[in-house]
Amino acid sequence: MVYVYGLGHDMRTFSAIFLPLFLCGLFSYISLVFKDRKYHAMGGVIAKFYIYFSSFYIAFIASVVLISAFIYYYYFQLYASKIDIFIFGLKDDNTKAILSIVFSDYPIIKALLLAVIFSIFCFYLNIKILSLKLETIKVKFVFFILLNILLIYAYIVALRGHFTYNALRASSYVFSTIKAFNEISTNPLMAFSWAYKEYKNQQEFKSVDIKQLNQLEEKLFPMFDTTLTHQNHAKNHIYINIMESFNRLVFFSPNIISNGLYQKEKLAFTPLQIYKNAGYKIVFVYSGNASWYNLGNYFKNQGVDEIIDENTLMQDFPQAKKTKHKYGIADEFMYKKIYSIFENAKNPTLVISLSISTHRPYIHKSKTQLIDENALDKKILNQFIIGDSIGALNAYAYANDEFGKFLDRIKESSLRENIIIAATGDHRFRDIKMDIKSQKAFAYSVPFYLYLPKYLKNDIYYDKNRVGSHKDIFPTLYNLTLSNTKYLSLGGRNMLAPIKNEKLEFGFNELVWIDQNGVYDGNNGYYFENNTSIKDTNKAFELDLYHKNFSKKYKELFQKQLNYRLVNLKTSNDSD
Repeated sequence: MVYVYGLGHDMRTFSAIFLPLFLCGLFSYISLVFKDRKYHAMGGVIAKFYIYFSSFYIAFIASVVLISAFIYYYYFQLYASKIDIFIFGLKDDNTKAILSIVFSDYPIIKALLLAVIFSIFCFYLNIKILSLKLETIKVKFVFFILLNILLIYAYIVALRGHFTYNALRASSYVFSTIKAFNEISTNPLMAFSWAYKEYKNQQEFKSVDIKQLNQLEEKLFPMFDTTLTHQNHAKNHIYINIMESFNRLVFFSPNIISNGLYQKEKLAFTPLQIYKNAGYKIVFVYSGNASWYNLGNYFKNQGVDEIIDENTLMQDFPQAKKTKHKYGIADEFMYKKIYSIFENAKNPTLVISLSISTHRPYIHKSKTQLIDENALDKKILNQFIIGDSIGALNAYAYANDEFGKFLDRIKESSLRENIIIAATGDHRFRDIKMDIKSQKAFAYSVPFYLYLPKYLKNDIYYDKNRVGSHKDIFPTLYNLTLSNTKYLSLGGRNMLAPIKNEKLEFGFNELVWIDQNGVYDGNNGYYFENNTSIKDTNKAFELDLYHKNFSKKYKELFQKQLNYRLVNLKTSNDSD
């Protein structure tokens, strides 16, 4: 089926690409009605022009196809996904930095050289084919018409994938329960066109009827929850460290909205708004440049009191300039600044930080030896998909060690009894291979660390094997720090409270999701090896209706609640 669907995608793509040449062939039949010699003479000129025009056209397409194949291969290797909307990070992100990393890590020159050679070969081959002297075949006019009708019918089928419906749409290309098969069967050019449509469509969001949200709540769970009443309201500092993006986590958004049409709109029910209303000072610290995806301005628009980025940090710590790479400076200076913020804070303070030391290029390394490069097992190095595995390991070790040093400093200071620290990653370390046969959940999982003062540990329920995801982080923090406060939960729950709704005991990612029974990918579930691991057995089991429809319904809820907050609530506020 991989090859069958792959063939269908390729037929659809190339039939669209070669449609101009196909139409040229159809229109050439018109010349058959002309008997005058001058038309035949002109026909020769047109034929010569067509030979070179089509050859240049085919050569160009050949180079595009080969380059797209290279891009697709390495994109899948890195993200385990077909080309999707995130490829437009090349345009919206730090383009120069991304290109420099691409050129250093991938065989771009070889790929371009092969594309040029291949396009020249296709140019030459097309001229040779069109220059062949073929015998004229005479057929009856009726048979001639039937053959062309059949040809046009076949071309339409190729363009659509099926004569009566479009079988190869973005919404219906899934045919296997194994995600990798679905991804690799997709033509790279078609995948890019789907991604482009999604990218364009996300620029403006449509209004949502509240009844639609209520219907989804009935099928899933309530969107809102309220913290219990307690005496710890707004008494602790809070630090949230995201080690290398936000969206779902801070803004409850499946889309990047910080640099689009809604960048100046205040988004309702964000954690920033909730903590601002509770009396917190809010600071955003980024060891990169705050202009990245317009984050600095967007955080300001959402009520953040202070923005600190690499420019501020290099002013405060001049030695940081020596550590700067394409995406920012070493994490250690960010942690020094954050410690001073809490040390000098007069009011409850929420600090949200984004570190970058585990982002390519991997140049950050601890001054002390954390990894013995000579003693490394080759099996470990072979797990990396890039050549600079040593650099990647050093950067990974450095980033974790610097956060550890920050934690030690907090725990040894007077801050230890009035601060809560939460840390996670926005995605796994992508340059390590994953085995999809047993690591369907591991491939998308990240750690979560939580530090609490001693007095907050008395009344908590802790289960180290409890599953969850980013959706649960803020509900947990709300219930630790705020009293009788309504918040947007979207399936998130307090991970340190006893289970009150089994439907909330899940972890979610765009591509897979888990609960206590297993991991779910498409229409199949896969049991975990045991109840203390998220490694799976690769043995599929059938899903009930709720589990089968859950991912689709949850994504629908996530998108529609964002539309409602951006469009409907904005319209309501404007009318007020």
